[in-house]
This record gives sequence, C-alpha cells and structure tokens, in this order.
Amino acid sequence: MEEFESFREGCASSFRVIYDSYHQILYRYAQTISNDDFEAEEVVQEVFIAFFNNRNKINEPAGIYPYLFTLTKRLLIMRFRSRVVKARFNKHLEVSWDEGCYSTEEKIIYNDLQEFVDKCVDQLPEKQKEIYKLNKTNGMSYKEIARLTGVSIHTVKNQLIAASKKIKPKIEKYYLTFLLFFFY
Repeated sequence: MEEFESFREGCASSFRVIYDSYHQILYRYAQTISNDDFEAEEVVQEVFIAFFNNRNKINEPAGIYPYLFTLTKRLLIMRFRSRVVKARFNKHLEVSWDEGCYSTEEKIIYNDLQEFVDKCVDQLPEKQKEIYKLNKTNGMSYKEIARLTGVSIHTVKNQLIAASKKIKPKIEKYYLTFLLFFFY
C-alpha cells in the first residue's frame, strides 16, 4: 500500500514497478488483438502515459490492472475504428477519384519544380535550412520552431525571411526559363 501511495504522489521508481509488472501482459494482449508489434507497443506506451497522468483517479492497488486493461482495450478499439474509417475513405477515393485530374505532364512539371526547390533549400546555410524545412515542410509555427531550436521567435522569422529571399528569385528564374522552353 505504501508503494501505491508513493506512486500516486509521482514517484518514478514506484511507477517503474507497476510498469514492469503489467507491461508484458498488456503488450501480449494488444499484440494479439492488433497483430502488429509496433502498434501494440505504441498502445501500451499510450496506456502507461495516460495511467501516470491520471494516477490520482485510482483509489486502491486492486484498481490498477482493471484500469490498464480497460484503457488498452479502448485504445485498440479506437485505432481499429480509425483504420476502418481510413479504409472506407480510401475505397471512396478509389471509386470517385478521377485520374484525369492530373496529366502525366503536370506531374512531371510538379516533380521537376519540387526537385529544384529541394536543391535550392539544400544550398541554404544550415540553420536557415533547418528552420525553413520545419516551417514549410513540417508546417510548424514560429513559436514551435523557436522552442525546438532554442532561438527566439524573432530569429526564426528573420531566418525564414532570409531563406525566402534567397530561394524565391531562383524559383522564379527557373520557372520562367521552364515556361519559355516548354511553350515555345
């Protein structure tokens, strides 16, 4: 009971004892249901994170296993439902998608332009390249980038402006050359 109380207070070693006691049981259950080792491990990790975050909701040691098992089962069901929805959506796309939307020519043009942009980005100084990719490729905000890279939001903004000033003229020149060559 003393170990349980120290866990409820946030003791890492007490949490580790509980984790070691139930991890394999939950993992085997999740792996049996999902038939995917990676997904089973992810689910069990999510379960233990939620368990730790909600540790004060469990009033006695006997409630640990039912809580962990129920949470594992619910997460597996949610993931299954998500896969079903995605499968239905993909099936709908297969039926309704008109491949004529994009010609092979347009795909080639897009791929060439994307390749050129990637080369331009690779020529940027290392910090600008990192910040530019985090913003444009990963869609991160200035604040998220600042937190991740350890620089100020103002620095992130300045780095993006400088990177864009270097890339934009190259792309415009490339695209104009490409259009003149392609259409004349």
